[in-house]
Amino acid sequence: MFKILHVELARLDSGKYCLTAVDTMVNDYVEDFLWDEFEYEATTVALDEGSNRAVYQNYFPADFPVAALIEALQQLDANEVARVYQMNG
Repeated sequence: MFKILHVELARLDSGKYCLTAVDTMVNDYVEDFLWDEFEYEATTVALDEGSNRAVYQNYFPADFPVAALIEALQQLDANEVARVYQMNG
């Protein structure tokens, strides 16, 4: 549905949407970017075994107006996301 390096939005088999962000600073950046318009239903955090970075999975309900979310995500600057990711290097 949407994907740039370190950020991805997918629809799950359950029908819910999941916005995944790799690294705490990337998740904070994306959250700050979206927070005025969208609220997450729930967030889970796991550790990426390969890089020891946190992986955030932010869930939205199945009936969520996802087109507006995708439109907002498309305004993210992929270079800025990469820069934020590298800051926590």
